[in-house]
Amino acid sequence: DGFYGVLAGSRSYFAKAEPRRWYELQRDRDVADEPEELYLTTALGREAAAFIDEHAADHGEASFFLYLCFTAVHTPMHAREADLARFPDLEPPRRRKLAAMTWALDEAVGALLDALDRHGLREDTLVVLVNDNGGATNNGSDNGPHRGMKGSKWEGGIRVPFVVSWPGRLPAGATYDAPVSTLDLVPTALAAAGLPRPDDADPRTPGGLDGVDLLPFLRGERDGAPHERLFWRRGPVAAVREGPWKLIRIDDGRVLLTRPGDDPGETVDHAADEPERVAALLAHLEAWEAELSPPAWGRDDERFTENQRLKHRMEVVGREAEREFP
Repeated sequence: DGFYGVLAGSRSYFAKAEPRRWYELQRDRDVADEPEELYLTTALGREAAAFIDEHAADHGEASFFLYLCFTAVHTPMHAREADLARFPDLEPPRRRKLAAMTWALDEAVGALLDALDRHGLREDTLVVLVNDNGGATNNGSDNGPHRGMKGSKWEGGIRVPFVVSWPGRLPAGATYDAPVSTLDLVPTALAAAGLPRPDDADPRTPGGLDGVDLLPFLRGERDGAPHERLFWRRGPVAAVREGPWKLIRIDDGRVLLTRPGDDPGETVDHAADEPERVAALLAHLEAWEAELSPPAWGRDDERFTENQRLKHRMEVVGREAEREFP
């Protein structure tokens, strides 16, 4: 097992002379060299490719697991001049930087895939690319038709890219429309590796796994949706998705009911017209919360909490309005 990276996000993409410990580039438990020409996204991709090369040299086609966690395209908005030059006319400047940072990210992912190809491992390797949240308001991102931003329970906050590649094992160029979750990654990876799923009594996974093996769904071997319901919670706001419906519960007493599939901008609140559905979804949400451990950490920050509430007002529409509540 090995580690190369940083312990916290939001660090400079360029070399830092005196970084704080959790922002220092580390190799295992030692501080790693940060050459003057360092660009963090490229360095992470290069190290991942080197891991594949070294693994193939030492272990051939033996199984491996690689978690490549880029900091891109999170702030700070740091782009290389050569990448910025690819988008000379893109406005505003922050949007141009986002595009340049995304280009570097794409190149770094390509370096990893090239390493798999070099060693003939592509068809035996399940590759998943997934983001952690929807676009924020401070980095030039745009969530298209979806309302909301990072931190909100609107689709713009929780709907993310999720790309799966396994040549020869999964159909190429296909789109799977049913909602899935990053919680599905562990059971899917276990199934891909031919390993048993831990049961509820396994001390390593008390209560079992919430995720679903997606492989039979992606292959077309199983019909229906992998999840009857999906849940989210952060601070004063929680949400539950069931079929075409999504309920958002705010701790100030408001409840919103939308249909994201029909209305990606979530412009209509159906809560007043669907009291029975609201009651049922609230009950499911509360039952899910009863299974959870109390939060181990949080933000004791009234401004953060209030912004969470304000993000979920029906009248806050459009990116400029959303930027009022970062």
